[in-house]
Amino acid sequence: MDDTIKSNHASGGSGDHQAFAGASNFGITNASFNSAGKNMTVYENCTISLNAAPIANEDANIKTFQEIANWLTKTNFRNIDSEALSKSAAGTGLWFMQTKEYHCWTREGLKVLWGTGMPGAGKTILSSIVIDQLRKECSPRGIPIIFAYCRYTEKYPTSQFLAAWIRQLLEYDPATLHFGRVYIVLDGLDEALEDVKARLLEVVDSLPSETRTLIMSRPLKSFEYLVQNVAFIDIMVRNEDIELFVDKKIAQIPRLRTLLAGKDDERERLCTTMKEKSRGMFLVASLQIEALKRSMSIKALFQALETLPSGVDDLYKHTLERIEAQGEPEASLAKRAIVWLVFAFRPLPTNALQDALAIDVERGVFDKDDIVCQEFLIDVCCGLVFGTSFALRLIHYTAHDFLKAGC
Repeated sequence: MDDTIKSNHASGGSGDHQAFAGASNFGITNASFNSAGKNMTVYENCTISLNAAPIANEDANIKTFQEIANWLTKTNFRNIDSEALSKSAAGTGLWFMQTKEYHCWTREGLKVLWGTGMPGAGKTILSSIVIDQLRKECSPRGIPIIFAYCRYTEKYPTSQFLAAWIRQLLEYDPATLHFGRVYIVLDGLDEALEDVKARLLEVVDSLPSETRTLIMSRPLKSFEYLVQNVAFIDIMVRNEDIELFVDKKIAQIPRLRTLLAGKDDERERLCTTMKEKSRGMFLVASLQIEALKRSMSIKALFQALETLPSGVDDLYKHTLERIEAQGEPEASLAKRAIVWLVFAFRPLPTNALQDALAIDVERGVFDKDDIVCQEFLIDVCCGLVFGTSFALRLIHYTAHDFLKAGC
């Protein structure tokens, strides 16, 4: 391996994350990343040479690539991708992959496909579905799919996104970095910092013509001029997707599954009403089904459904009312958990939140016997919080904004 990193220029501002700082014993063949603005640590015309000298064996080669990948960045979007995909039901999002815009993006010369939609429309879930479909179609043909998820809780600089993409390419195939087509999926661009939005779009626009990039965001009219050869597509949940989502949730919630077993007419009525009330938003449908899961009869189920609001903020208010109605111990636990999640400076690992909630604030004492399991925490928060294997999060960034404004 060529033990020299070659770079014509590096730009970086104080306080910015330096994804490639201190580089040595490293080089990238046929890769160029141009600086997209001030205070960005991205190397221009950076060259990584991989074939100058033979490596002793394949295991050593793979180990070297793993070390390089770990050195580049610790940023990893796989957990978010897996988490989003797990929320989808089989068959969701097929409409998107049947559009002419998607066909032009995957089969013809369209370089950038930009999906825009209102908050809660299911853009992140759709991104994960597209990534999964592209993997199935393209990985056997040696075409890498790399991705990034912007989150309001994690304000990465541009260099971290680029480093994460390079890391994914390194991990995709240690034998070569010579790729023709590469698919990139960038979700939640509207949640990135303002300067990062612009820089990422400039980078995307500067990539080779064979690169294909999918962007998902709320409408960002003032940034659209930064990308050429782009098609826009409106993202709105289709009725069939809501129906698939409701069917999946019914199967996952024991009481609803038992209540609706063998009752096809009532099940269809529930789906129809939820399609009308959700107004094309997965977020609304998710909160509504959460509010119904304690119904003990068909009559109670539909009475509860009829009283549910349709707007996101009204649903958040309704959910807070349900939290208060649980009783003092459950309501107190839920409110303390929500306050931690709203005001934490970074995403909290599940065990960190559990430990924080086991502290007696008045006495300043931690009691390990007062730790509450993840399942109970999620349950008492009535749908505002969801959990993964590594963290607890608020259901959506709009929940963060709503709850913070009310504190």
